[in-house]
Amino acid sequence: DAAPRALRALTWNTGTGGLASPGDPSGWTPEVKAASDTHFGNGLAWQPAIDRATEILEDLAPDLVAFQEVFDPATGCGDVPDAIPDGFVCEEWTTGDPSVAQRVLGPGWQVACFPGKPDKCLGVRTAWGTFEGCRTDRCDDVLTGAEIDGCGSGSRVAAGTVLTEAGSLTVVGVHGTSGVSSDDTACRTAQVAAIVDDPGLAAAPGILLGDLNTDPGRQAQADPSAAAWIDATTGTGWSFATSLDPEDPPTYVALPVASIDHILTAGLAVEGCTAVGIDDSPVSFPELPLWDHRPILCDLVDPR
Repeated sequence: DAAPRALRALTWNTGTGGLASPGDPSGWTPEVKAASDTHFGNGLAWQPAIDRATEILEDLAPDLVAFQEVFDPATGCGDVPDAIPDGFVCEEWTTGDPSVAQRVLGPGWQVACFPGKPDKCLGVRTAWGTFEGCRTDRCDDVLTGAEIDGCGSGSRVAAGTVLTEAGSLTVVGVHGTSGVSSDDTACRTAQVAAIVDDPGLAAAPGILLGDLNTDPGRQAQADPSAAAWIDATTGTGWSFATSLDPEDPPTYVALPVASIDHILTAGLAVEGCTAVGIDDSPVSFPELPLWDHRPILCDLVDPR
């Protein structure tokens, strides 16, 4: 029999929503941040950040990645004016060039982005697996999205199948609606329901990765969407690989009392998870002061 297959999975909101200061040696100044906010929606688009993110991913060596807030040049560069600070990806990008997600991951990967939300993407190392139905290095038609009425355009939840030597693996990416209003929490709750109520996502093995925009371990009493995530792991086969212990260090940089980036699994064994830059992190983070989320990394095993 084949040995159980290891899987290193990572979720990272790469949005450049971090602090900026005049004269910052990295070049992440208020002027550059303002351009990022205005023209790139805080998505990963500034070349020094792309370069550093590439190095971080090379050091971490994941097999499966979920990105949130990664700028897509193919859909966004046409709206960016020329009169912005130097250093953004649109300066040299032309039609047919690799996307930012592809640049960060490098060769040997397949990338698939969410229907209607090209700033949210899943990636799989082709030496480990491939997206079912994908024959090229980028296939945006292989994920099934869940668009929620009244919660913006496009899909903040998307799922696909990765084919591996051990068999097929269901992969779900999530980027929960942000905000604290009752409408925001209702959207997040509906996004959880879209996963739990989908019979196609009930069978193990599976993995869910993303920015939930709520902390199920600390906010379940105050936020119905956080409570919905707790309910989603009751009798469904899903369980949190990442910690919900409120005594553990919070992992969200922008609000260092919360952990909103998580990985859940169904039918996979968890060997350990870490937030990059905390405790026994494999690499330092952040060297650039611009990211407001840490990458979350889990080592898992497919026991089949």
